Formats: sequence, C-alpha cells, structure tokens
Amino acid sequence: MRKFISIKLLSFSIIITTFFGCNDLDLVPLNSISEAVYYQTEEDFDGAMYASYSQLGQFWETFLGLSRLAIQRIVLASDDDTFIQHPANTPYDRHQFQGVFESEQALQNLFAVIYKGIHRANLVLKMLQKEDLEISDQARTRLEAEAKFLRGFFHFQAAKLWGNAPIVAEVIDDYESLAVANSDPNALLDQVISDFEAAFNGLPTKSEWGDAKVGRATKWAAKAYAGKANVWKKDWAAANSAFQAVEASGAFKLMDNFDDVFAWDLQNNDESIFEVQSSSNSDNNFWVLDDNHPEHVKASQGMLRPFHFDPSWRVAGNEVSCGGAQWTNEFYAATQELVDMFEPGDKRTAVTIYSEGDDYVGVGCNGSPMGELTYTKEWMHNGGSSGTNIKKYRGPRNAVAANHSLNGGVDYNNHRWFRYGGMLLLHAESLIQSGDTAGGLDIINNKIRARAGLGPTTESSALQALMDERRRELAFEYHRMFDIQRWEIGAQVFDNWDSRLRYFPISQADIDKSGGVLQQSPGW
Repeated sequence: MRKFISIKLLSFSIIITTFFGCNDLDLVPLNSISEAVYYQTEEDFDGAMYASYSQLGQFWETFLGLSRLAIQRIVLASDDDTFIQHPANTPYDRHQFQGVFESEQALQNLFAVIYKGIHRANLVLKMLQKEDLEISDQARTRLEAEAKFLRGFFHFQAAKLWGNAPIVAEVIDDYESLAVANSDPNALLDQVISDFEAAFNGLPTKSEWGDAKVGRATKWAAKAYAGKANVWKKDWAAANSAFQAVEASGAFKLMDNFDDVFAWDLQNNDESIFEVQSSSNSDNNFWVLDDNHPEHVKASQGMLRPFHFDPSWRVAGNEVSCGGAQWTNEFYAATQELVDMFEPGDKRTAVTIYSEGDDYVGVGCNGSPMGELTYTKEWMHNGGSSGTNIKKYRGPRNAVAANHSLNGGVDYNNHRWFRYGGMLLLHAESLIQSGDTAGGLDIINNKIRARAGLGPTTESSALQALMDERRRELAFEYHRMFDIQRWEIGAQVFDNWDSRLRYFPISQADIDKSGGVLQQSPGW
C-alpha cells in the first residue's frame, strides 16, 4: 500500500531566530568573554569550531519549541520505508506534509539548526582574519578549511530541504540585514561545492588528524561531499571526477561485514566518511541533548533510538515498568514494502530489519540489557499485520549497557551521516547517468551486492537497479526521501504527490516577517 500525503502549508522561523549579531563596542567588559579577547589561540578556535560541530546532533535532538526528532519527522517518517506507530491510535505517517504541530516545529528546528551551524562557521572565518592571532599559518589554513567544510555541509542540507534557501557566506552584524533573500538553487549548490573544494585543499587526512581528533572533517570527506553535491546538481562529469579521486585515495573502504558498519564498538570505521560524534552522558540527563535548551551546558550525547525504534517495553511477559511520557512517543517501524524489497539471501536483511524468530535483546529502564528473547512481529502496535521493527543500529550486538544511558533511553552509537557504501552508489548513479552503464553496474554488482552475498542484479534497467540498491543499502539512514524528491519519482511512491513536494514549503507568515525579502520555495 502506498502512502497518502495530506498537504498543508507549514511555517518555520526565519533567519532572525538563528543569527546572533554582535555590537562592535570600544570597551571590553571586564566580567565576560568577548570576541575581541576570546579568539586568540588555536585552542580558542577549536572551541569555536566545536560549537559549529555541535549543531550536527541537533538534527535529531533540539528543544526549540519543545519539539524533538526533527530529522526523523521530516525525512524518515515521510519516506516509503518507514511509518509511525503510536500506542494512542493516532494516525500513522504523521510527517511534514500533514501540518501537525510536531512536524511544523521540526521544520522550524531544522532551519534554526542549519543556519546556526552556518553562523558559527562564518564566525570562525571572520575571526581568522584578525592579524594578532597566536596561531601558526598551518593552523590558520586548517581552521579555515574546516569552517568551510561545515558551512558547506549545513548549506547542503538547506539545499536538499528547500532548494532555493538563502546563502549566508559571512557574519551578519547589522540587525536590519538579518532577513536574507532566497538564492538560485544552482548558485546555492555552487556555494556548497566551492566550500567543499576549498576544504579539500586545506584539511588534514584522517591519519594526519590522529586518533585524538577522530571524527573531525577530513580532506577526503570534503572531496566525497563535493562529488555528492555535484550529483544533486546533475553535473555527472564533476561527480565522477570527485568520486574517482576518493576511491583512488584509499581513504575509505567497504567493511567486509555489513553488520560491522553500524556496530557501537566500531564507530568511525573504515567505511565512515563523516559521522555525528556521540559521547556518554554522565549525569543521565538525556533531555539536555543540545545547546538550545535553557540549561545549554552540553552538546549532543547520543540518539533516542531505544525510545523510538526498540519494542522492548512491549515484549509480552517482559514488560519494562518505566514511568514518564516517553512510553507513548511516536514509534518508528519498517513498512511491508521495504520488507518485500530484500531478496532471499541478502545479508543486509538481518542487519536492517527484524524477522520472525530472530534473537532479540532489549534494553530496560536501568540501561541494562534484558534477557535474550525470540522476536515476533506481534510486539508491534499493529500486531504484526504489516511491516516489522527496525534493527539497524540496534540488535543484540548494540544492546549492551556501555552503549546506553542509565535509563536505557539513549544510545551512544554515532550516526554514520555519509559512508563509503552510499558514496559508491552515488558514483554508480553518476556513471549510469553519463552513459557508462557498464561502470555503474560493476559497482552495483561487484561491490555493493557482492558484499550482501548476492549475484548480479536481474533488473533490466540499470537506473532502476541503482534506485533499488540504494533503497536496500541505505534504509533508515535518512536518504530515501531526498532520493525520491531528486529522482522525481514521488508520483510512483505516493498516492497524491504533486510537483510542489520536490521541496518543503516556507510559510507566508515567515515570508511576511522578512518584509518580502524571503520568497516561497519552488512550486509553493
């Protein structure tokens, strides 16, 4: 059964809520830290850089508007691989096209998070222009490249979500100029690509960073992202060139075992191009997963996967006695359509979704693993009438106390935002689109499907084979909805798709707040 999208105009706060201008005062306050005195040493700039990185986790956990799960609600709940189950029998598939409060708040949060990340990167770039810095030329080059990588990353998310979102390439100090006009979609992608290429020229490799700084943006991650942005621009030649350079570098490789890619004890592995770094939360206050909350003392510690993916608390005869509203939160599950996509013998199936009879280990309220059980779809809210539970990033291997907060609600397994398996499929796509069908199928058959334990695809269309393989390989990794949009196959997936849904809308109210500077997304 295909999803039905109920379309309403949404709203989110414009740039005014996300930019923080500064007053150029002659006097430095004696009881506080100002820009003038803070930005001096390499350590100071590293701290400022971490502030931009901190926004990565906020795609999931942010408390602007008291709403969480922003990226899940926007691009996971809406795709054809996932649906929301809710114990209160509210409608399934509550997502960004339905105009419910939570989804509107999610879009507001994403907009704020993206442009806050851009502002913080721009602030680093601005302060690097000071002449009296106590840093070496080498450090200055690296910091500039890293800031441009992050600015490119956040602008790229804006491009995927809204198409003609504003380009903000400098710190805005003037309050009267906080409202920024839309960009041309190609100009926005050009800005993204320019930043990633500049980052490539100045960033260290993973080995040059060293173990102490693992997880920070690397030279070859920047090149991989430049290739990805060129796929969105449909510049197949440029994409192929970037991907070929990444593959020739040997910086990344496919993990032999698909399960290893998502294991909590193999974070930042050889397949990871860029991932969101999580860390343990010593005081167990998982509600403060961001720096937008009034306490704003922490960046992201982890992911609320146990609360929203695991069926632990529904296990018959082994109910978890937990207090609090978290046990009535939206509950994400895999659609039957996705279940049916996996071929017999596909090794990815057991890593991605639960099947009847699988070993299952849940996590209790004390953060400790429950006893090993046998999985049944009857644990689902719909009684297993269709679909199944999500296993990727979870499963017995990841259900260990060291990977969880003390209350069991948060796990600390990094999110692999961009990995080599996904990049190879983008390379296959760019080869097929540029006429090298054999080259594209070689990647699909001899790299992606071979690792999955499958023979060559039997799909007659190379492009359809690519689409199917991305769906299986990248399920629940927040890529599917963007693929549907950019491939313009929404009408094949949803029952009432229309062309406006290529991008997400900007509300008239927020356009009015900008004084007419900000215009509507394409088609709306």
